[in-house]
Amino acid sequence: MAKDAGRYDLPAVPEDQIPVAYRRQIVPYTTTEVPGTLVIDPTHAVLYFVLEGGRAIRYGISVGRDGFGWSGIAKVSRKGSWPTWDPPRRK
Repeated sequence: MAKDAGRYDLPAVPEDQIPVAYRRQIVPYTTTEVPGTLVIDPTHAVLYFVLEGGRAIRYGISVGRDGFGWSGIAKVSRKGSWPTWDPPRRK
């Protein structure tokens, strides 16, 4: 089964082929951030979408190499769709 992504059809990946650490999961998460906040933990390669009640949806992510990183708080000021974007080539 494919997922419709506009002009591009993305083939579905069977869940059993995705390592458990990278699957979307609802997990306990204690934070002072408000629900709807995204928190990225590059050390553990996860992203948390904060929910109410001390929970979050945790996603496994890929983290760029040193030099592409940053720390601090940022506000998403623009969203866009780049279906043909490719990561920069390694030197």
